[in-house]
Amino acid sequence: MTSWADDDEQLWRELQAAVHESQTVSPRNVAAAQGAFSWRTVDAELLRLSEAADGSDLALVRGTDAAVRRLSLFQGPTASIELELADGRATGQILPAQACRLVKTSVEGVVTEVDVDESGFFQVAVEERERFRLRFDADGKTHVTEWVTA
Repeated sequence: MTSWADDDEQLWRELQAAVHESQTVSPRNVAAAQGAFSWRTVDAELLRLSEAADGSDLALVRGTDAAVRRLSLFQGPTASIELELADGRATGQILPAQACRLVKTSVEGVVTEVDVDESGFFQVAVEERERFRLRFDADGKTHVTEWVTA
């Protein structure tokens, strides 16, 4: 039996395998990188998370399940989104209120579009632990939230 120390060809094959293994990137990480560097929203106004609550402040309110509810507010210079994550869905309101099309894009690149009513209200399904962001056009500008984890 020869060891890699005695056989240059075997050593070379093992080194190649080790280098190849270290260069392998998971499909999820590739999708996340592509989404992060996408130029589709280069001119969009970023709506930044300005407030977040886990629902614990609702613990004394009758009829709420604070353990599974999360509230967030994303604000930009000319628009904002109030967002509630609960029971496998994201429910929210775009302010100022207006009818438009809302696009949810997951970190894997899965796109879901929903209509926003004239009061600015919308609802879209989300998977548990899904990372996504929301985008909409209003007043001639594109607005996009930071990444959110459901």
